[in-house]
Amino acid sequence: MEETERRDELYKFAANNYLFQLPNGQGNLDGALIGNATRFVNHSSENPNLSTTYRNMLNGNSHILFIAEMDMKAGTEVTIDYGYPKECEKVMFTYNHEKKAQKYIDEYDEECQEIEKEQRKKNRKRFAQRIKASPPRKTRRVC
Repeated sequence: MEETERRDELYKFAANNYLFQLPNGQGNLDGALIGNATRFVNHSSENPNLSTTYRNMLNGNSHILFIAEMDMKAGTEVTIDYGYPKECEKVMFTYNHEKKAQKYIDEYDEECQEIEKEQRKKNRKRFAQRIKASPPRKTRRVC
């Protein structure tokens, strides 16, 4: 878990985070550098249309299976419940939907928005510097 904690700390400074926690504390996957389209699955605790399960296959490889919970038409947003506590969701996911994003932005005055923009720029620079300073890690494609 040390590596997960290290990456989680790095991603606090980035715009995106692709860490996926495996069920039953079996570990974490990081799709930031290598991954597939599943890293763009969005969060919905109210109406997720995917579930996941973790399987060890006969060939010795491990896989995360994303299972559709309903029939979906082409163009349907694919969502999953990330499993965050309800009290955290309001803060963490207000930007996910247009109406919520507007409400979130309206709560701040322009000065605060400028301060936040500058802080995000600084955080991205610090994140890039930390990534460059990190020793290269061997990764393995799991999909």
